[in-house]
Amino acid sequence: MVQTFVSDRMLVGVYDSNAALGAVAAHDLAALVRDAAATRDDVSIILATGNSQLSFIEALCMRSDIPWDRVTVFHMDEYIGLSERHPASFRRYLREKLANVVHPRAFYELVGHATNKAGMIHRLNRRDRVCGKAASIAA
Repeated sequence: MVQTFVSDRMLVGVYDSNAALGAVAAHDLAALVRDAAATRDDVSIILATGNSQLSFIEALCMRSDIPWDRVTVFHMDEYIGLSERHPASFRRYLREKLANVVHPRAFYELVGHATNKAGMIHRLNRRDRVCGKAASIAA
C-alpha cells in the first residue's frame, strides 16, 4: 500500500498496482465470506466485471480459504444483445475465469441475448434478495 487516508469517514487505500489492489480486495472478500459461512450454510456474493476487476477475480481464484462449495455467485452486468460466445461477454469471462475454476455452489448469469430481458431480470432479482442488489444490463 502506498498511502491511506480518510475521506468523508471512509478509509481509502492507494496501491502501487492494480494487482496489489486486487489481492487486497480478494483477501478482504475472503474474510467476509468466511465470517458469513461461520453462521450460515449459503453465502451469496455479487461480482462485477470489466478491466478494473480482472486482477481481483484472478486473486479470488488463487485463494484456498474461501468455501466456494457454499458460495452462490451472482453476475452483475452484461451487454444487451451480446452472445456468451462473444469475446467481450462478461458472462463468458466470469464463467471461464471464475465459476469453472473455483466451482461455486451456484452461478447465476445474466443472459445478454435473452429474448425476455425483463423476465430474466425479474427471476435474478428474486434470487438476489439475499444480497440486496438488483441485476442490470448495460446498453
